[in-house]
Amino acid sequence: MLGTTFSHEAIRSYVVAFGTLFNSIQIWRKNSSGIKSQTIDVPLSYAPKEKWLARMNQDPNLDINAGIILPRLSYELVSMVYAPDRKLNTMQRSSVSAPTSNAHSSYAWSPVPYDFFFTLFVYARNNRDASMIVEQILPFFTPEFTVTVREMTDLNINVDVPIILNNINKEETYEGSYDQLRSIVWTLDFTLKGVLYGPVRDSKIIKKAFVDFFIPSSTETITGNAQLGTDGTTSQIRLANTTSAVDNFYVGGTITIIDGTAKTSAGAITAYKGLSKVATVGNNFSVLPDTTSKYSLTYINPLATATNITGDAATTAANAVSRIYTQPGLTSNNTPTSNLSLSIALSDINANDDYGFIQTITIYTPSG
Repeated sequence: MLGTTFSHEAIRSYVVAFGTLFNSIQIWRKNSSGIKSQTIDVPLSYAPKEKWLARMNQDPNLDINAGIILPRLSYELVSMVYAPDRKLNTMQRSSVSAPTSNAHSSYAWSPVPYDFFFTLFVYARNNRDASMIVEQILPFFTPEFTVTVREMTDLNINVDVPIILNNINKEETYEGSYDQLRSIVWTLDFTLKGVLYGPVRDSKIIKKAFVDFFIPSSTETITGNAQLGTDGTTSQIRLANTTSAVDNFYVGGTITIIDGTAKTSAGAITAYKGLSKVATVGNNFSVLPDTTSKYSLTYINPLATATNITGDAATTAANAVSRIYTQPGLTSNNTPTSNLSLSIALSDINANDDYGFIQTITIYTPSG
């Protein structure tokens, strides 16, 4: 379908896993002294109820040599329903190193949840046998029992599958002539909460990562219109809402009114409250700035200084485009390392190795 042919045989695995739960049930007979004198294995088959009822009605005494005995069990997969309440993000994926190459990984997208409805039938000639069988099943479901289905896909994913016992019904047919077969059938309905995986795909492994970054200049200039809301003194100005919310971010900067009320007034910022956006200047403006006052603020950018970038040396790089390089690191003894000189070649590092990370940070300062 959709140009991709695949099968993980997941549905078959669920059918087998469900049947395996009931393939070792036994009943026993007791003699007149109450001692077990006979143990009988209860056969299990994949078949609907109607098949075995027809078989018993055609041969009530089971005289025909067809390899059938009572009591026995049968089960069938009745239906499947999509389970949207268990759906995970489709873009999540499981991946492992591809078996054919260390340079590739195999992955599958998040599985699709489905509820599988099974019915188990218990057939017996008498109530004692039927109840003994059912009694060996019910205590394990409270109301669910979880099994692990191994190696669900080519990625060797193990899936824990809850199996829930939903309903139990007993049907006993005893009306009719004396030569008509008496049949006792218990019906147990189950829900298996499984998942279905899509096709497994291959992709190349990213072993190198380059991150280029820009360190801004040591000073920045911003402009804006003043706001109302200061305490009414000419030593304060309330900056625009787009300014920094960090206290004292602009301390040491110079603010100049370039238009409107208090035009040409200037002052050095001595305090700044990020929450209220109020800056205090060292000398007063000519008048209290208002919403007509447009200002220009030149300040020292705290992001312009890069400290301890390389070793223990403090480095400042204004207007510099620099790079962080990251790669896996693994020694020849399969020990994770962050030391480039100790690491083996990238081509020898597998996707699922327990490697460390090597980072090299380089600051490129502009010429002149």
